[in-house]
Amino acid sequence: MTGVNYITFAVSVMACLIVLYISGKTYAIIKGREISRKKKVLYFCLAFYVCFIFQITINNREAGSRMGVFAELEFGKLTGDILSIQKWIYSCLNIMLFVPMGAIFTFIKNEVKAGRKIFMVILYCFLISFGIESIQLVTATGYFELVDIVTNVFGGFIGSVLADMVMRLRSRLIRKNR
Repeated sequence: MTGVNYITFAVSVMACLIVLYISGKTYAIIKGREISRKKKVLYFCLAFYVCFIFQITINNREAGSRMGVFAELEFGKLTGDILSIQKWIYSCLNIMLFVPMGAIFTFIKNEVKAGRKIFMVILYCFLISFGIESIQLVTATGYFELVDIVTNVFGGFIGSVLADMVMRLRSRLIRKNR
C-alpha cells in the first residue's frame, strides 16, 4: 500500500460516515422506520471499501501523471511477452478489487430476488467503475480504460454470486436445524 495517505483515507471515511448518518436519519423520517443494525454495518463496510478503492485508484496518484482513453479490450494472457502478462495481472487485480464490493452490495440487497439483485450489483459496480475511470480521465491520475470497467464489473458479479451462494447455504442450514 505504498503511496496511501492514511489521513486522506481517514477523512474520506469520516465524510462518508457523516453522509451515511444523515441519509439514515432522513430515511427514518421519510419511511417512519429505522435502518437495521445489520444494514448499518453493511453500509459502513461499503463506505469504508469505496473510500479504500478511491484511495488506491485516485488519491495515491499524482494529478497530471497519466492521460488518455483506451477502448481496447485486451485482458492479457499468461503466455507471451511481458506486456501481455502485465495486462493479465492488472485484469486479475481489477477483478479481485471489486469482488468484496459485489458481495457487500448483495448482502445489503438480500431481500431482493437473485436475478434482480445481481443486475443491481452489476449496475452499481458499473457506475462506480465508470465514475473512477471518469475521475481518472479528468484529473489525469490514470487512464480511462474500458478493460478496467469490464473487469471491475465482472469482479462485482463474482462477488455477488459468491455472496448469494453463501446466503442460500446459510438459509438452508438454518431451515435444516429447525
